[in-house]
Amino acid sequence: MTEPRPADLEARMSRLEALVDELQQAVRRMESAVAPGSAFDAAAPPRVHRAPPLPHAPEPEPAPLAAAHAVPATAARTAASAAPAPETDGEPDGPLAWLPAVQPVPGGEFWLSKVGIGLLLLGVAFLFKYSIEQGWITPVVRVAAGAAVSVALTAWGLHVRATQRSLGRVLLGGGIAAFYMVGFAASQLYGLIPNSAALVYMAAVTSAAFLLSLREDEPLLTIVGTLGGVGTPFLLYPRTGSLGWLSAYVAFIALWNGVVYARRRWDTALLTAGVGSWVALVSGLVVSERAGPPPVDARWALQGALVLVWAVLGVLPAALYLLRTPGEADDREILAPAALAFVSPLVAAVFTSAVWELTARQWGAGTALLGLAYLAATLWARERRGEMAAVLGLAGAILLTLGTGVGAQGEARIVLLAAEAAGLHLLARRGLGRGAEVWAHLVFGGLGIAFLARLGGHNPLAAVFAPDGAGAPLPWSRRLADLAVAGALLA
Repeated sequence: MTEPRPADLEARMSRLEALVDELQQAVRRMESAVAPGSAFDAAAPPRVHRAPPLPHAPEPEPAPLAAAHAVPATAARTAASAAPAPETDGEPDGPLAWLPAVQPVPGGEFWLSKVGIGLLLLGVAFLFKYSIEQGWITPVVRVAAGAAVSVALTAWGLHVRATQRSLGRVLLGGGIAAFYMVGFAASQLYGLIPNSAALVYMAAVTSAAFLLSLREDEPLLTIVGTLGGVGTPFLLYPRTGSLGWLSAYVAFIALWNGVVYARRRWDTALLTAGVGSWVALVSGLVVSERAGPPPVDARWALQGALVLVWAVLGVLPAALYLLRTPGEADDREILAPAALAFVSPLVAAVFTSAVWELTARQWGAGTALLGLAYLAATLWARERRGEMAAVLGLAGAILLTLGTGVGAQGEARIVLLAAEAAGLHLLARRGLGRGAEVWAHLVFGGLGIAFLARLGGHNPLAAVFAPDGAGAPLPWSRRLADLAVAGALLA
């Protein structure tokens, strides 16, 4: 067996170096592809193609040739292993370029944030219950222990918030909820503090929750504070017997939510506040009616809270959306403001009738005026935000129809509804919105059905201008109403 010639050794070394370079490039591309959150930020290093020497190259002397090439080959391998891969903004080349970016898999901290708050609250509740059943400590010590746990959870959440956001969210939410439990236990379970002091304490906890949500930029704390705040009347109000306290407390929560929404635009927190505030006001009125008609001052307090909730949660978000420039507004931000802008005036109108026991004419006049105000706002807003203008226009049209239908009587109701439907149909073409136009068609349809029912089996012209079947002429008011319906349908 003959020894390989130096030329063959050199050719083999060159081919091996080329293969090693290719393998190193492939390993770098695989590492960048499977790295968590990688989107191929670093491109593969440029390939270096080395042409192997010709197999029949001239053969120099053996000893000097080996010594001359030993050092460059070793230096090349060392430089290739030590040199970092160049970074570019382009996509990598090669067989791994088709691989998508590998997204990180949610870890234990992610799932802990989902179930941790529920388990934490459940554990705190069972701790209170178990201590009560066993009678180990006095009520004062129990309340103090609960307060200590609340402080510890809140402090821990603030401490780990910077490094573990999900865990910090769970701890802060659990700490706020535990503070609410402490206030309920001290007031309702043990009677250590009066109900008025408990309301003040709950208001302080709610304020702390909103301030922490703004400081930590965490909407979950706003939701926890809102739920705890609107839940307080259900826990304390049946024993306080003060509709004024309830009204002031709900107005306080609505104001805080208005401040938070103006600074952060959190839709979920806004919807939670809207639903919770209306439910708390309705529940307070129902409980008060069971004990007897509330006094006039309590009614005024409830009406003031109603107006404030409508203005802060129903008008303010829509106004903030309308006043934003086209480049700043996001189409997704319209959902919560539009929902509350549509529902709030309807709920406020019905709730006002329940508070004051208004007559049909009084309630109809007030509701019709509110509807006209919404229609005027729609005409102003149509140039800025057409989608929000459509929502306001639909709400105004419904309010105007309800006010006219309930407030007017007899033939005047038909004439006014026909005029309203025709006016809405015309204004819809001038920017009132598609919703108002659809509502006008529905009103037209209802009037048409009523018109046909009134005519019965008579000839339309005979029913309007000639005597009826009994021989008595139809009243002119009915003739005018029927003509108004017919004219509106043809308009």
